[in-house]
Amino acid sequence: MKTSLQELIEYEKQLIDSNGDVLSAYAILQFVMKKAKSLIEKEKQDLIDAYFEGQKECSNEFAMESDARLYYKQTFEQ
Repeated sequence: MKTSLQELIEYEKQLIDSNGDVLSAYAILQFVMKKAKSLIEKEKQDLIDAYFEGQKECSNEFAMESDARLYYKQTFEQ
């Protein structure tokens, strides 16, 4: 999975490679800025997804720790 910044860099390279001799640096910058603005929403969603994925992992670790404590009590504290 590519980050938004990686996508933007690739987009800019493609513009230069395919149109660099035709487009001015200013025109390329305009295209890149427009693409960057469209990728902001993707970046926002990626951050939200990563946060929730991290929370899920923490929740699993907590559950695992609780399970481990219960196992210890049932097995060794008789």
